[in-house]
Order: sequence, then structure tokens, then C-alpha cells
Amino acid sequence: AFNHFFERTILCNSLVWSCALTGRAGLTYLEAVESERRARHSLQSFPQALVVPLLHLAALSRRRRLSELCEDVYAFVKDRFFPGETVDVSGPLVSPPGGGVRIGKKKPLNPSAYNYKVRLVKDEGSEPFTVKANQISRKKSVLSRERLKLLFKHHCEPQKGSIILKPSTVKQYRLSEQTFSQFFPEDPPLFSPPSNGSPGKVWLALTHQDVSLFNHRARCGSHPPERSDCEKLKLLQKREEMAAATHEKARLKREREEVQEAKRKEREDKDKLREEQRLRFEEEKQRKRNERELRKLEKEREREKLKEEKKKYAQRLRLLNQPREDMECENLKELPNPVPVKTRLPAELFGEALMVLEFLRAFGELFDLKDEFPDGITLEVLEEALVGNNPEGPLCELLFFFLTAIFQALDEEQEEVAKDQAEGLWEALDDDSDPTQSALTAVASLAAAWPQLHQGSGLKQLDLDSCTLSEILRLYILASGADCNHNNAKFRYQKQGGFTVMDDPCVNLRLSDPVLVKKLSCTSVYDLTPGEKLKILQALVGKLLTLASSRDLIEDCVDEQKAAKQELREIRAEQHRRKREETALRKSKKKEDDQASDGMTSIKYAAASPHGRAITHFYTRVPKRRICFCGLNLLLPHSSPSDALLISFLFLSDGSSDGGRVIKTVLERWRESLQSCSSFSQVFVHLSSLERSIRWSRSVLNARCRLCRRKGDADSMLLCDGCDRGHHTHCLRPRLKCVPEGSWFCPDCRPKQRSSRVPSRQRSSVDDNEEDDEEEEDEEEESEEESEEEDEEEVLGPTSIQIYSLISSFPLTEAAPSKPSKTVLPVLPAASSSSSSRRSSGRNQGVHELSACEQLTVELVRHEDSWPFMKLVSKTQVPDYYDIITKPIALSTIREKVNNCQYQTAGDFISDVELMFSNCLQYNPRQTNEAKAGVRLQQFFHSELSRLGLRERCYAPPTKRSRQ
Repeated sequence: AFNHFFERTILCNSLVWSCALTGRAGLTYLEAVESERRARHSLQSFPQALVVPLLHLAALSRRRRLSELCEDVYAFVKDRFFPGETVDVSGPLVSPPGGGVRIGKKKPLNPSAYNYKVRLVKDEGSEPFTVKANQISRKKSVLSRERLKLLFKHHCEPQKGSIILKPSTVKQYRLSEQTFSQFFPEDPPLFSPPSNGSPGKVWLALTHQDVSLFNHRARCGSHPPERSDCEKLKLLQKREEMAAATHEKARLKREREEVQEAKRKEREDKDKLREEQRLRFEEEKQRKRNERELRKLEKEREREKLKEEKKKYAQRLRLLNQPREDMECENLKELPNPVPVKTRLPAELFGEALMVLEFLRAFGELFDLKDEFPDGITLEVLEEALVGNNPEGPLCELLFFFLTAIFQALDEEQEEVAKDQAEGLWEALDDDSDPTQSALTAVASLAAAWPQLHQGSGLKQLDLDSCTLSEILRLYILASGADCNHNNAKFRYQKQGGFTVMDDPCVNLRLSDPVLVKKLSCTSVYDLTPGEKLKILQALVGKLLTLASSRDLIEDCVDEQKAAKQELREIRAEQHRRKREETALRKSKKKEDDQASDGMTSIKYAAASPHGRAITHFYTRVPKRRICFCGLNLLLPHSSPSDALLISFLFLSDGSSDGGRVIKTVLERWRESLQSCSSFSQVFVHLSSLERSIRWSRSVLNARCRLCRRKGDADSMLLCDGCDRGHHTHCLRPRLKCVPEGSWFCPDCRPKQRSSRVPSRQRSSVDDNEEDDEEEEDEEEESEEESEEEDEEEVLGPTSIQIYSLISSFPLTEAAPSKPSKTVLPVLPAASSSSSSRRSSGRNQGVHELSACEQLTVELVRHEDSWPFMKLVSKTQVPDYYDIITKPIALSTIREKVNNCQYQTAGDFISDVELMFSNCLQYNPRQTNEAKAGVRLQQFFHSELSRLGLRERCYAPPTKRSRQ
């Protein structure tokens, strides 16, 4: 079977083929098959309505060549159409009034004079229309000379020097039973006859007829021949002689042609003999070539067989070297008895503890682990941290490390986010956030604002020590997720892989184990169980892994690993190439001179691989992908986190109501928070805040007497209630013997009383000198106070600014702030206030007004008539809105500006709201629902302004003109 296949393959590839249908020659076997397939397809797709008329026309023609037959038929058919044919009609389909052209029998009509009846192909039941010949046409691909030639070649055959139809075709299409008039209302065409004879023969035949006619007339003797007849007879004789001469020439010519034909046949016989010899030689040559091909194929089969055996052998070796299940291995031996690991941790916590230890070893260098653990951290140290309860032990240092690293990394990310916003790269990518995520972010924002409201500083600025660690850790867990807002949406999408609030491990800890978070409010972190401590460490580890710096380190390690692998492959390829060269060189030398090679010493090549250690280091530095950094007991169930969210919210709620919106100072909130403390850690947090907020430079112990310019003697030091400057009782004139009760003012701040003036000329020079000294002292004290105030502003200035920002940007709605902005508090001069309480109340006046504006914004959003003002008008939905309104604004924009503290005064806020109402009334007619809702909401806004007292203070002199 194989030899037959091989011989057939050789035959198909070596011979020249031709297509049986089209007659194309010089083709390969595949090309001939493809040509025949296309020809059959063309015959099958030929319109059946044209086949019978075309065959009738072919039967009328007696051409010797197929091309001439095609030209005759094509010239007749190209302008005529037959029944049942599909044509294209152009122009109106209206029957002419004449009803058609009558066809004559004697003279054929012009093809353009015919009228045809046509019917729509899609609607066969429709009435036919009569159109003219110039209105219908065929598609070019339906009828062409090539297709006609293919059709006639299939149905015709040469016979007696002419091309006629095949009997099978005549029988198949019943051509003898039909006439051409059944297909076209015209007589069959008379094609020109073929050129069978020469013109000389025709003329000769006519001459003989004339001569016979003339002789017949002479024999009958009806009339004697006239002179004209004699001349005609002589002319005929001359013609006959010329014809005889022509016959002789033709005979000689025929003889010469016969001689030439004999010579030609002799040459053809010789050429045929030579061709037969050449064919025999070619066949012999082809046979030898086939034998060589067979031998080559046999060798190739043997080679393939050996290659297949080598491949199977290599596959068996690869399977043997491939890692397999222990039970599938051969020659199994019993495993040695396992040695138990002696540890103080429970068995179920051992794996999770190793995970924390592996993280510290892999990422400790990135987060400066050496600062807290100079000697590194081991399993024993981690066991002591989880099992022990020493406040100064390794657990405290470990939590210090985690919290410090998280705070520093978050500060760096915030700086990068702020830089992107400054460059105009901010983009909100999470507008359609999930309601659950929005609620989690809102709760986290409340928790993040708690230290600012009650301690006067942010969570990162609180003093972190062993006593305050538990409370700061609890506050951080509650505040996790507050940083997932619109401001850093693009940063989280690009640098953190689309990080959301649900991806925060601390948020998952808060939802999965709210009892643990509640326990931290009344229990120190050192008194927790090892499992609870390990849960907290795992959450902090997961938080560090979500940071952009950790992701960058992992990606760098992966890139280094790829580069090291590529370098290792190149080194191995170089080693293989060198070995092959050495082998070839050794073989060539051995062939050249065997005797000389005996005395030569073999050279040992050594290929060093200095990258092995580095590659091992890369493997150890890179953590496994898709590793789970939590235990099975921490996996969250697929259920609604509403209960856990409610519990987390209750942790932050103190049960108070904001109905009156009475703005309390930081000191008052600090006192209330101190009274609700439930653990020592919370008390120490309040104590550190108090110690940081005290201005020790203004203490009585550090006061300097205005008169003697000396410090000390605090028992006899009096502070003026007006300027807060110190005065010794024994330096005053008159000298005071005891500390007066109530308020005491220095001579400069004492209220003026009516008294008799002393004439200026009675003043002594001593008073002038004292007055000059007092002025110098005042200047020195003022300079000292200014320097002290500057030092104090360096310590307490950012705190007050942060308090103002957090109070203004406290998220009371579900919408997250989109763009932070720095606010600058108006600084009141020191001379405008008489005491510290008055100064603080003056500073908080703007805060109170903006807080009222914030509450008013929330009430406007919640109002039932606020639906036209919730979002900015879409330019695609209302294109002409921005042609009329030049300053569009909506409640969403106002709420973002309030949350981001972009309003310096309440007047700016009121101007924006009035601009929103003015835009509504300017674009919408009064009778529309939008305008009516705007009027009602504006009345509600004015009533709330009057109730809050903002209309008289802020709106009377508007800082920004609103559009009415």
C-alpha cells in the first residue's frame, strides 16, 4: 500500500496535467483538479433559462472552431432576452399604449425595438409589466464568452470538420421536439456558411453550366448563332483553356505538396522514433530516480524510527525526573519518624506565625526593621511577643514597627497623590461606588476625625508609646478605609491594582471580628490571647502588603529573578557551545595525529557560575504568588456585613444628638472624651494630648517682671488680665503687700478713671526716665512674646489648622471628598482680645459659621425639592444649557467645596447657593416643575439662614454677587 501511494505521489508531482473541461494545459495535478472544480461550479450555476436557447443557436451554426461558434452565438444573444431569465430593470415599469411591436417575417427587426414583459422576482403573483429593450440588462457575470465556451465545450463535439451537438445533449434537453420560435418571436438566425471550397472551383462550376446551356441551345437549332454568340463562345473557350492551365498548375502544385508531405511524414517518423527513444530513456531515468527515492525513504523511515525511540527514551527519563506523588514512586522506603517542633504557640497558630515571620524577613529592609530590632527577629522573639504580656516586651516594639511603617508609607502616598492633583492628573474613577463601601468609608471617616475633634491632632501626630499603643491601634483599625476616596482613586487604580475599601485587611478584621475591636477599648493589647494578637499582626501585615511600595518591591524582585534566569540560560548555552567546540576540536586533533596526542596533557575547562548565590538570594527574597496571608478562620463568609457595620458604628457613637448643632471647642470635647475613657491606654492618650497642648512658656514660673526684668519669685508675681505680663508685688508703686482678689490690671491696661491731670511741667525727670524704661521693657517683652508666639505657632499652629480642616470636612453625607484644598485661618491680632478664652472664641467664629453651612448643605440635599440640583446638567442631554448659563453649579459641587474647606467665609457659600437658584430660574420657565422646585427650595434656604443667624452676619454685605 505504501509503494502504491509513493508511486502515485511521484506520478502526480512529476507529470504535466490539463483540465478536461476548460482545456488548459501545463498544470500540476492539484491545479488541474482546482480548474475542473471551478469549471463544474460555473456549469452548475449557469442559468437554466438560457441553456436550451443557446443550444438551439449552436445547432444552427456549422462552424469548425469553437471560438467562432461562441462569437456567433454571443453576438446574437447579447442584445436579446429569453423567457424565464432573471434581468435587471431600470426606469418606470409602465406598459406602453401600443401594446408591443409586431414582428415581421421577412425582415428581422432591430433588437432594441422589442418590448418585454417582466414580473418582480420577490412577488410572483404580481401583474407583469411591459418594458423596452433598453430598460433591461443582464449581470456581466451571467453570460460571457468564457462561460459560453465552457458550455459548448461540454455539450458539443467535432464531427466531419464541424462542431455539432452531442446526441446525449439533444436527448437530454429534447431539442428535436422544440423550435427556436418557442423561445424568441423571430425566425432562426442565418449564420454565415463556413469557407469549405475555393473561389476558383465555384467559378469553374458556373462556367460549365453556362457552356452546357449554350450547347443545348445550339443543338435545338431554334436560332442560328449570332456574332455575339460566337464571341461569347470564343471567350468561353479561352476561359476553358485558362481553366485547363489552372488545372495543370494545380496538379503540379498537388504533386509538389505530396512530395513535401512524404518528406514531412518521413521527418515525423524520425522525430517519433527519436521521441520514443527519449521517452524510454526518461522512463529508465525516472525508474532509477524512483529507486533512489525509495531507498532514501527507507533510510528516512529508519532515521525517524531511531528518532522516535530516542524521543520515547527521553520522555521516559523526563517522567522519571518529574516530581510525582509519593505513592507513585518506585522503590519506596519508610519515612523517618518526624521530630516535633517545640514551641510555646498552639499548633493551629504555628503556620500563621511563620507567615508573619517570613514577611518581616522579606520586607524588613524596606520598612527599616533594624530600627526596632537591630539584631533581627526570630521565632523565639515572635513567640515571646504573642505569649508574653510585658508592656515593654517585643510585642510593643513589633506594633511600633508596623504602625510607624504604615503611617510613613501613607504619608508618602498622600504626597504623591497631592503631586498628581497639582499636575492636573486627578480623575474620579469610582463614581458609582457600592453603598456598602460608601457606608464603610463614612464610618471610617468618623473614626479618623475623632482624634482631631477630641485630641486636637490627627492620629499620626499622637504620641506613640507603650501606654498609648492600645488606643492608637484601636483607632487605626476603626479608621482604616477612610483614605479610599475620590482624591486617590487614580492612584489606587494605577499603583495599587484598583484597591478598594473592601480590600483593606483592617476593614475585614473590623467586620469579621468586631468583638476583638470592642475588647481593645477596655483591655490592653498586651492582655489579649495569642490568637487575637496574631489576628492583629496579620491585619497589619496585609495592610503593608497593599501599599504601593510593597508592590513595587515585589515587581522589582520578579524582574530581577527573570533577568537572573535569562542570564543563567545564556551561561548554560555558552557552556554547551563551548563543550561542543571542545569536542569537535578534540576529535579533529585525534584524527590528525594520534601519536602527538599521546604526549599532550589534557586541558580541563572550568566554567564558573558566579550568579548562583545571587539567584538563590532572589528566590528567597521573592514571596510566592497568590499566597493567602490569613488563616482559614479569618475568611469572611459571603453574607451581608450590615451587623458588623452597625457594631462598628456603635463603637464611634456616644449617643449624643446634633439637633442643635452647638459647636464645642476641642477642650470641651477632650473633657467629654476623657470622662468616657474605659482603659488606661485611652487615659494616657488624653494625658499626652494635654501635655502637648500646654504652653509652658506662658507659665508663671517662666514669667519675667515688667519692671525689674527678672524671673523667679513666682509667689509674688502678678499677671495682668489684660496683657498677661508679669509684675512683682514689691516692684509696683505703690508696693502691694498681698495678692489682690478678682481681676487685676497693670497701669497700662487699667480702665481710665476721671482724675485731675497733673500739669506737664510738674512731671519729674524721674518719671520720664521710668516711662522710657517702661517703653523699652514693653518693646523687649513684645519681642519676646512674638518669638514665643512664633515658637508656639510652630508647635500648635498645624494642630489648629488641622482642627479647622477636619471640622469643615467631616463627612456627613455618603459622597466622598473629591479634591482637598488647604485653608488658611484668619489670624486675629493679639490686641483685639483680652484673654485666652476670648482669643479662642474669636478663632472659632469662622469655624462655627462654616459648620453651620455644612449642616445647611446636608439639609438642602435631603430636601424633597432638591432633585433638579443634585448633579450638574449633562452637556450631551441638554446641549443649549451651557450656551445660556455661563457659571453652572449644583449641590454636589457645593457639597464637595464644603467638605474640602474651599469656602473662606459663609458669604461665599451663600453666594454659590444663590447662583444655583439664579441659574435655575434663568433657564427654566416659571411654569415648569424645575422652576417651582427651585422656588420652594430657595424659600427653605432663606428660612434656614434666618434660623441659623447667617443672613444678618454674612449675607447682608455679600462677598460674591449672586445672579438673580
